[in-house]
Amino acid sequence: MSSVASRAFSSTSGKNALKRLGATVADIKAQNPGKDVGPVLNAINRIEADAEKRHGSKAAVLRIQGAKLHKSTKDQTEALEVITISIETEKGTRLESDHAREDGTSSQKLTRAGGGK
Repeated sequence: MSSVASRAFSSTSGKNALKRLGATVADIKAQNPGKDVGPVLNAINRIEADAEKRHGSKAAVLRIQGAKLHKSTKDQTEALEVITISIETEKGTRLESDHAREDGTSSQKLTRAGGGK
């Protein structure tokens, strides 16, 4: 696996690295046999970096909500398979929800606590 994809799951990747909960790289690989999961791991890495910039020390947790790439049930317009990510405070308040797509792109929805409307 590339070092970029590994960073998303490394607790030593940066001084402000978010605590990761939920699925692991091994889980994602096991649940998606035959698929190239590198792009989705890179998307998770970008989601983390963007969240750290956007929310600063307020963001404490990156939660990977399941390992299997799947069609979104909440966003019917989402054409690609996704893994859902949430960014949370230390106390569990959700700041944003993100989709890491199979092609390596991502989308984000801020919550009210995260600065959304």
